[in-house]
Amino acid sequence: MRVNRKITVTAGSPVNVATGTDAAGPSPVYVRAVCIQMGVAAGGDLGYVMDGIYGGRIPDIANDSDVTVELAAATSTVPGGIYQDWSDSRELPIDVNAMWVDGAHTGDPIRTSYDIML
Repeated sequence: MRVNRKITVTAGSPVNVATGTDAAGPSPVYVRAVCIQMGVAAGGDLGYVMDGIYGGRIPDIANDSDVTVELAAATSTVPGGIYQDWSDSRELPIDVNAMWVDGAHTGDPIRTSYDIML
């Protein structure tokens, strides 16, 4: 099942990719593939992906060990930075419940898309 979501960030307030909120869900959400991309916004700035954050902890972009990648801002003529991950193995799926996004500029959109393993 494909899930596409647009997340509008509040700078400094990470959003969980699986739930679209400031909290992770109670169970893993295993996917085959995930794509995250910065969307176009006036005054857009960097986006951040934080992957592998478990244990009910909310990540922080100020903690360098939390940030997996920085995404370039998008403009009306240049697409935003992209983060992609995939797994062909049912034994090593990706858990988007352990994946978070944030941005340096409040109001910037981040688009997420993933295929839930059924």
